[in-house]
Amino acid sequence: MRNSLTFLSRLVKIYLGFLIAVARKIPANHESLFLVFIPVLHALQYRKAEATVKITEIMNRNVLTVCQDQPVSQAVHLMEKHKVGGLVVLAPDGTLAGIVTSRDLRGVPTSQPISEIMSRDLTVIDPATSLWEAMDIMNQAGVERLPVVAAKKLIGIVTKIDLLTTIARHTDSLTGLYTAAYLRDTAERLLQTAPEICIIFFDIDDFGLINKLLGHSQGDQCLRLVANLLCCQSKPGQDFPCRYGGDEFAVVSTRPLEDAVVWARSLTEEAERSCKSVSLSLSAGIAGGRRRSFRPGTNPADVVESLINLASLASTRAKLKRSRIEVASGEPPLPN
Repeated sequence: MRNSLTFLSRLVKIYLGFLIAVARKIPANHESLFLVFIPVLHALQYRKAEATVKITEIMNRNVLTVCQDQPVSQAVHLMEKHKVGGLVVLAPDGTLAGIVTSRDLRGVPTSQPISEIMSRDLTVIDPATSLWEAMDIMNQAGVERLPVVAAKKLIGIVTKIDLLTTIARHTDSLTGLYTAAYLRDTAERLLQTAPEICIIFFDIDDFGLINKLLGHSQGDQCLRLVANLLCCQSKPGQDFPCRYGGDEFAVVSTRPLEDAVVWARSLTEEAERSCKSVSLSLSAGIAGGRRRSFRPGTNPADVVESLINLASLASTRAKLKRSRIEVASGEPPLPN
């Protein structure tokens, strides 16, 4: 099934490129005939979207624990036996009580109860926490592991190594940017706090021709150049870029919509100036805007998917109209 969807996605991408190429050769007043097909094609193309990674997918469910009433000698025994540097401490009723590390045990009498030396100031996460959110929490707290708690009960634990290993799998090896899962996760989180977010799609024009006429090595250089521009031009804490897939890049930003348009235009112009070896141009599509609150029952993930689709459609219109940038005309499921 997965191979079939991948093949379908590639087929749709080729057909969409064909439509764009044909549309560029016909009078502008007939381009609307081709625009009719684009929403259907995009729905098929992004059907197999890269989902946000939840912590339950990578956490260790077999957690080493010790009871707070047990002596230090029991903690020492378990750490040495399993070669670990810390243990989760449980209360007699099974709820999370604290954590004890090998550092806490140094110079402590082995008969002393664990409850007297354990750390009670715990940073915990819930099962719905995403990969990058957990990494942020871990860095802010300065810890190497995070207990996962549901209904006050310990259900797992995730370590820094677990997070870094999984994040590496969601990092594009060619450009060093995160993949689409990062975009979705960041956008969903920003929806909870930021008064305004937008998603900007950047699509390299005629990328297939660059690969065919100049070779994939030249195409890779173009991809790296665009990725480097995105990193250099993005403002930390405001712009969050990713490589969405193929020749498409996306940014979720908290810039006001008008500022996002100016920023995107500046980046497309810089891309054209920066590439000396090939004629490089980008088409950009933008969706988003100011919001007041969620409608009752609105799922943030659905809002993000809507914004992504609108921005993607807008970038395709920019390609067809050769306008460089288009702002989505559709409304996401948020009051603006």
